Amino acid sequence: MIRFLKEHRIIFTVLSVLLLIQSFTADLNNPYRKPIVGDAQGYYAYLPAIFIYQDLSYEFMDDIQSEYYVVSTSKSFLNNVDGHKVNKYFPGQAILYAPFFLAAHGLAVISGLPADGFSFIYQLFFLIGFWFYFLLGLIFFKKYCSTWIQHRHYSHLCFDCGIWN
Repeated sequence: MIRFLKEHRIIFTVLSVLLLIQSFTADLNNPYRKPIVGDAQGYYAYLPAIFIYQDLSYEFMDDIQSEYYVVSTSKSFLNNVDGHKVNKYFPGQAILYAPFFLAAHGLAVISGLPADGFSFIYQLFFLIGFWFYFLLGLIFFKKYCSTWIQHRHYSHLCFDCGIWN
């Protein structure tokens, strides 16, 4: 484990700085700054629709929108197809976020927090999932750069340019 941390110290340093910046600037209770908003809301909506509401017609979203979001920030991710509401986004990201959603849902149920799929605990675990996949992507990108670029300095340059671009 220590060897892994030493090999990827640049990644963990960048990630730590970004996490610190976000932890001081993020306000998950602010309806204008929630992580599950816009396109992310469309990708994520499969999870509460299936696991909490058992409602793929998304009738519950009107109540969620009015409780957690400001009308001007809400983006419609539903299309009408033959009189049925259909989510226009593919469920791939929902599958990736499912472990974090299920952990948040378990904690919400056990601790008595609102278990509606969009409360503070779900927003927090969504961010944890985001940073997990961001870290995983950086690790694989570094591995890709070091595999295909033989000279160590050029490999680091490729990785650094990939991070900052």
